[in-house]
Amino acid sequence: MEQQEELTEEVLRDQLAVLQDLLKHQGWALLAKYANLQIKTRSEGIIFTPVSEQKGSYEQEFQKGECSGIYTTINLPEVIIDETKVQLKEMARQEPFKTEEDE
Repeated sequence: MEQQEELTEEVLRDQLAVLQDLLKHQGWALLAKYANLQIKTRSEGIIFTPVSEQKGSYEQEFQKGECSGIYTTINLPEVIIDETKVQLKEMARQEPFKTEEDE
């Protein structure tokens, strides 16, 4: 199991920069485009397909799970960016309270 890196301000700033760069990358835009098309296709299948038996219900629930997973994946970088910004603000807020003993 990989050891988790200590979340210092430097690590958080690096993480923030990497994820912001990822969202600006053409490859990410292309991936997000196709992921959204997959969500749309699956959603239309769920919405416009009547369920007449239990098996069809399971298939629709499976497709809902797929949509949820795809959506979560393409939105995860933005969520991590927001959380990282909050962590950095919290660190900045606590900075003045450091004493010489803390260093």
